[in-house]
Amino acid sequence: MASTTSIPATLVAGDTWRWSDHTAHQQYHPSEGWVVRYILRPVSGGAPLTVEGVSDVNAYEFRINPSETADLAVGEYGWSALAYGPDDGERILLNSGRLSVAPDPATENGSL
Repeated sequence: MASTTSIPATLVAGDTWRWSDHTAHQQYHPSEGWVVRYILRPVSGGAPLTVEGVSDVNAYEFRINPSETADLAVGEYGWSALAYGPDDGERILLNSGRLSVAPDPATENGSL
């Protein structure tokens, strides 16, 4: 099932990143024991960044603070949305895609 997400195509290092996922919330509701995580992994290699959704009324809300985005490498990232179920080991790939991380304009090398 493709999830309807509002994850931006370009994110800026050093900014607060926010997006929501309505479809995942409808299909894999937290009241039934589901958790949704997004994993962002640099295409060029490196450590992934994982964020867990917080349930709002109609969506999972995702937020990554500037302290977590400030040191991320500029470039292309692949992302995956995964639902983890209440049964041991249950996992479902909801959606995936690519995004770009732009340089922090407040740093010496950050020209947008």
